[in-house]
Amino acid sequence: MIKSPHNYDGIKSLNNYLYIRGIFALDIGIYHSKVAYTNVLNPDIIINDCGSESIGMLRTNTALLYDENFNVESWGNAALAEPRKKQVLVKDFMLHLSNIPKNEKPILPKGLSYKRAIADYLREIGKLIILNHHFCLQSITLSKETMNARWPNINFMEQVLIILVVPEEISGAMDILNECSYMANLTSTMNSERLIIVTRSEVTAMCINERGFYIEGSNVLIVDCGSLTVSLIIRQLLSCERLGEIKMRTSEFCGGDYVDREFLRFMGRKLGYSALKKLKTNNYNQLQYMIQEFNRNVKILFTGEIENYSTFKMDLNKVCPALQGYIDSSRVELKDNDWIIEFGFNDVKVMFDPVIDQIIKLIHNQINQSGDISAVFLVGGFSESKYLQKRINEEFLEKTNISVPLRPLAACTRGVQYGLYMLNRIRNRCT
Repeated sequence: MIKSPHNYDGIKSLNNYLYIRGIFALDIGIYHSKVAYTNVLNPDIIINDCGSESIGMLRTNTALLYDENFNVESWGNAALAEPRKKQVLVKDFMLHLSNIPKNEKPILPKGLSYKRAIADYLREIGKLIILNHHFCLQSITLSKETMNARWPNINFMEQVLIILVVPEEISGAMDILNECSYMANLTSTMNSERLIIVTRSEVTAMCINERGFYIEGSNVLIVDCGSLTVSLIIRQLLSCERLGEIKMRTSEFCGGDYVDREFLRFMGRKLGYSALKKLKTNNYNQLQYMIQEFNRNVKILFTGEIENYSTFKMDLNKVCPALQGYIDSSRVELKDNDWIIEFGFNDVKVMFDPVIDQIIKLIHNQINQSGDISAVFLVGGFSESKYLQKRINEEFLEKTNISVPLRPLAACTRGVQYGLYMLNRIRNRCT
């Protein structure tokens, strides 16, 4: 395992990298993961976008569905696709790598460790990599013919470089991720030099020169807006593709998942909190599907511009049919409205505002403490929110440059570029 392509002290044989033919990058997050890959000889980066250009499609859920004997039945979005009875749904297991209090980490089923869950998830992705290099995480079709056409005669265990891109909140668990990658058969040995683990802030250096903000010696503020946390990191630009050591770091629990929590509070006021609790206990998948519908139809699309907003109507009969049995009979207005919940502009805005206000406060504090920021880069899944981008631009645009990658979710793409950059440096060193 290598933690930086800029330090060769831990690399036993640089010549091994001369035989790398493919790069696979996985941006593995607490709640969602994204993948990309490329052929080194013909580096056209391919992302699992399933042929869709819509925002929010470049990811799959970090989730597993087991049978009663803990054999994996499905993973990713498929694990949450429909209600299950005997199967065991396991998600949020990546939280065990974070530094949140122990009592806030999810309780896993008896007999299943978090390391086993992480390894199983990586193993399922590994099967996908090996069997099909023209893949889609939302509708998987395995095709050896496609693999042979794209990467003929490739030896995965020797000729594919793996880049794991991790959020800052789990950056302290790289050794565990290395162990889990070995357990998942992604590597043939522990501490394999084919495995590189980096943080999102490190791969962000790849887009600085593209955006025209490169001034050697200047400081940039990288705001990693993840699902759970928002991490703010100040680093110095050493060259057009390199960042110096972290000069300042802070993080708070105010990521995109907290908008979902505000949504659940809204639903609790409409339906009754006891009804939601029963739904979570007895029909967890229906609750998750309800959150997904909110994300797909409201959260991802919300711009903060009232003229661009269309009221969304959620049909509870279709989304979570079990809910009717848990709702108090006194809530007659739900029945009168045919079990349809409407989300007006202000209903949605107040779900975002407390979370975004906290992020803006964090950025202000970081800029005030450092005082010499040349640019702010938004990365991570929540940075795709147009409303978040709008609020931050309004607040800081006159004070510093703001950069938002065209596809903020695709940190995996930066991971592939990171791998190509490393290979080029090593090959130049060997020649």
